[in-house]
Amino acid sequence: MMEVISVAKALRTSKKFKVTFDDGSSFSLYKSDIRKYGIEEGAEVDQELFDRLIKEVFIPRARSRALHLLSIDRSEKELIDKLTSDGYPDQAVKDAIEYVKSFHYIDDRRMAKNYVRIHQNEKSRTVLRMNLRKKGIEDSVIEEALAEDQVETEDLIRHFLMKKHYMTENADEKEKARIYRFLLSKGFSINDIMKVL
Repeated sequence: MMEVISVAKALRTSKKFKVTFDDGSSFSLYKSDIRKYGIEEGAEVDQELFDRLIKEVFIPRARSRALHLLSIDRSEKELIDKLTSDGYPDQAVKDAIEYVKSFHYIDDRRMAKNYVRIHQNEKSRTVLRMNLRKKGIEDSVIEEALAEDQVETEDLIRHFLMKKHYMTENADEKEKARIYRFLLSKGFSINDIMKVL
């Protein structure tokens, strides 16, 4: 049995309300749900009502939201984080993840390979690796995706130099230092930068 300690509007722009319980847990519901299930401050929510909310409200909505969020390629971690921040209980989040996985709509290996293919001409391997880690992709999957990267590091550095209209023979020390810092900020190693410069 859990007691509702507050029902507050989630955000000014949102139509959802955050329902918080005495054990610190919370989830978001629309006003119509709050009325339908008799959720109000001080009310007791037993396991039967909670199970009904999960089955009738959260699972169908979390599945629908997950499908909508996958209109752009996301990792499993990104999808979990987004559904959790949208106020879905863990049980509904887990169900939604299994649901989209059952249709192969979410696949970290495919997502990592697509990310590398799309960004390999504009980001160093270091930055690609770092961004994929932030998305929750396992290191072995990242290395597999990077192994398919067809762009050589030195060629990518030359590409950035051309974009910056950098000419080594015409550059003074100040310009060399600036381009060196720029390339370091893009994630290239000192050795690779020096080799090309």
